[in-house]
Amino acid sequence: MSEDNSRSKDEDAALKWIRLRMDLIARVLGRSPTRAELLEYLLPELQEIFGWPDMAEELFGKQDKNQKEVTTGDKTMKKPRDYKAEYAKYQGTEEQKKNRAKRNAARATLLASGAVKKGDGKHVNHKTPISKGGGNAPSNLSVKTEANNSSFPRTKTGAMKAAKKGGVVKSRKR
Repeated sequence: MSEDNSRSKDEDAALKWIRLRMDLIARVLGRSPTRAELLEYLLPELQEIFGWPDMAEELFGKQDKNQKEVTTGDKTMKKPRDYKAEYAKYQGTEEQKKNRAKRNAARATLLASGAVKKGDGKHVNHKTPISKGGGNAPSNLSVKTEANNSSFPRTKTGAMKAAKKGGVVKSRKR
């Protein structure tokens, strides 16, 4: 018997095993598993049982690096970030393009005056934020370190997150 025949029998056995595992995963989840869930459940077992580290990539393709975790019920899975939709919905609007141009112009002003340098880790701060009607007048601009210019943890609406057991929000983004 040649190696090609034995290899195809191994592949047939592996595919049969994968189909059985997919059915079992679907029964446990109560629905068809997503690609990320299949990778999560099957990859370690495929590598251990069949010794084919590349098999999962061949079957499911490479996993995207730009994925964030999404929790549904008691399961956490990876969901790719949709940059195109994000840009279209917010960053690409005329108002945000103008605001970004104002922020870039403010940094360019302070770069020219020597207050900040490229790569120095300093932030250009608008004392009155652009969103509240602040402009790029020199009196409205200041230079801050990244730690001093970061805000407190916020909710999706922009409000400060509620304090945990101590009653005061202490941690800032760093």
